[in-house]
Amino acid sequence: MTTPIITIYSKPDCQQCTATARALDKGDVPYAYIDVTQRPDALTFIQELGYKAVPVVVAGDMHWGGFRPDRVKALIRAYHDSEAREASGENDTEPAAVTALLQDGAQ
Repeated sequence: MTTPIITIYSKPDCQQCTATARALDKGDVPYAYIDVTQRPDALTFIQELGYKAVPVVVAGDMHWGGFRPDRVKALIRAYHDSEAREASGENDTEPAAVTALLQDGAQ
């Protein structure tokens, strides 16, 4: 199964990072968790996106900073919607499709 790639860029003792990860865990959504204090390349990446603080969540073409329950809920919905479409034979799990679902869900 192809799943959207979701990454949380974080640092130790970051309550918003932990809250974001816990919400995705509760929603049963897989993600990568990257500590920017251990990965200078990851820190550079989020800085190039324009962020100066963590968490930064990257999902497909979408990204945002901070703990955003509205965006996390939309991401959980988008992930499970894409899983359902894939199970029914529709293959709509490309990052652009996830981005569209996130934009619809966050409004």
